[in-house]
Amino acid sequence: VPADVRILKSVNFKVEQSSLTGEPDEISKTVENTIEHPLEAQNLAFFGTLAVNGEAEAMVVNIGDFTVIGRIATLVTHTEAEETTLTKEINHFIHIVSGIAIILGVSFFVAGMIIRDGNFMERFVPNLVFAIGVIVANVPEGLLTTVTVSLTLTAIRMRSKNVLVKNLETVETLGSCSCICSDKTGTLTENRMTGSHVWCYDKVHDIAPRTFDKSKMESASFRMLHRCAAVCNDASFETSPENMEKLLWERACVNGNASDHGIFKFTVLAGEKLVEDLRADYRISGDGTEHPGRVPFNSKYKFAANLCINPEKPGIIEFMKGAPEQVFARCSHIIEDGKRVAITDKHKQ
Repeated sequence: VPADVRILKSVNFKVEQSSLTGEPDEISKTVENTIEHPLEAQNLAFFGTLAVNGEAEAMVVNIGDFTVIGRIATLVTHTEAEETTLTKEINHFIHIVSGIAIILGVSFFVAGMIIRDGNFMERFVPNLVFAIGVIVANVPEGLLTTVTVSLTLTAIRMRSKNVLVKNLETVETLGSCSCICSDKTGTLTENRMTGSHVWCYDKVHDIAPRTFDKSKMESASFRMLHRCAAVCNDASFETSPENMEKLLWERACVNGNASDHGIFKFTVLAGEKLVEDLRADYRISGDGTEHPGRVPFNSKYKFAANLCINPEKPGIIEFMKGAPEQVFARCSHIIEDGKRVAITDKHKQ
C-alpha cells in the first residue's frame, strides 16, 4: 500500500499488517467501519502494509511523514533516551563520594587554619593545597574504566550466545531479568521463515537449503508430501532480474504469507520446473463456479485446502495444510514408505 488510504470500494480486499503490528494475520478491509479507533478502522489501509487478497479502490488521506508509519519513525527519531538504572545508581554514588570528599576537604582546611601558626597567607596557601589534595584523592578515577570493562566483557559473553548488545548500559538491566515476554513476529524476527526439518514416514529429514539431498525425492511418501506443499501454496518468486539472480533460498517471494514463502522455498529445492509442472497438472477444480475448490487459510479454522482435478485418474484430490490437530481431525490414514496406514494415537503424539 503506497500511502495511508481510505477504502471507497472493496472486493474481498485483505491486507497483512506485520510491518505495523508484528502480526501476520490477513485483515479484511471494507467500505463500512464499526470501530472508532483509526488504527483499527476497517476502512483504512496504511502505508507499508501488504495487499494480499482481492482488490480495492481508495482515496489517499496521508503521505510521507504524515502516514502512521511515518509518524512512528518521527517519534523514534526524536525520542530522548531515559537514564538507565545503572546510570542513576552511578550518578547517586558519585554524588555521595563528592559530598564526602568536599566535607573532608573543607574540614581539614578549617582545622588547619585554626591549628597552624603564622600569618594568614602562611596558613591559607598550605591548607588550601592540602584540602584540594584530600578532595582529589577521594575522586573514584577508576570507576569509569572498571564499569566499562565489566559491561564490555559481559557483552562479549552474550555475543557468543548470539545476543547483540547495542547499548552497554542495558546489560545491567538485562542481568536482573528472569523472564522476558515479547511479541515474536516482526519484533524479535523479520517474519521470514525457512524450512529446516520435515517429518515424513516416521522420520525427521533435514531440508535446510544448503544441505538438501534430492535423493529424498525417490521416496513415494516424500514425493506426496512435496506435491502437497507445492500445490497447496500461493507463493511464487518475484520475477525481477535482480531477484532471480540470487540463490533460491535468498529470493524474495510474492503472494501468500510468510509460511507459504518458507514452504515454497522448500519445494523448489527439488527443482523449479517440477513445481511448475505440478501446479499445471493439479488444477484447482470449480474455478469461477458457485463452489470454488479452494479454502484459503483462516486464523479461526487454522487450515487451508485445495480441491484439485486428479490428472492420474478421474476424480478430485484434496491437498491440505494447517495446524496438526486440524489436519489429523480430517484424516483417517497416513502414508508410510508408500503404504497407506490407519492413523493411530502414536502418530498423533
